[in-house]
Amino acid sequence: MSLVHNERIKLTANWLNSISAASMAVGGFAQLAPLAAGSVTPGNPTGVVWFSTVWIVLGLALHVTARILLKRLQE
Repeated sequence: MSLVHNERIKLTANWLNSISAASMAVGGFAQLAPLAAGSVTPGNPTGVVWFSTVWIVLGLALHVTARILLKRLQE
């Protein structure tokens, strides 16, 4: 039973970590790249920074959740 349990935990943690990476890349860093390069002048750069910060924090929270979930692995 513990092998199946461990594989389910690892699969769920991997899924959370993948969602974490995607949310940080698309919602966070992709929004900041044109702003940092100076190629796009948005109407409200502060809004873009806050929007990106929220997505980066969400990604970090999902990653930490996945790490906490891995502590439930059984021997």
